[in-house]
Amino acid sequence: MGGRMFAAYTHDGRGLSVRCDDGPTAQRLVQIGKAESVPYRKPGGWVLFPWERTNPDELRARLTASYMRIRRELSAEVLSGLPPLSNEQLH
Repeated sequence: MGGRMFAAYTHDGRGLSVRCDDGPTAQRLVQIGKAESVPYRKPGGWVLFPWERTNPDELRARLTASYMRIRRELSAEVLSGLPPLSNEQLH
């Protein structure tokens, strides 16, 4: 999206990596066992949520938050080429 990445599916299929708001949030999620560190991204907010340990609703919320974070950082020009957000995505 606009040359920015908000999520990644790994080749090994263990889970879904998403971008958190910041490094400390990502670190906290790893420390409490909700997420795992990802070796392919520098520290700074990326974590992996394993399929078998992550509730689908939580994963959906994390994915949406990651998408919205990146979307907020895009220029007006890039945003104009994206579909509008639904009411569900805004809340």
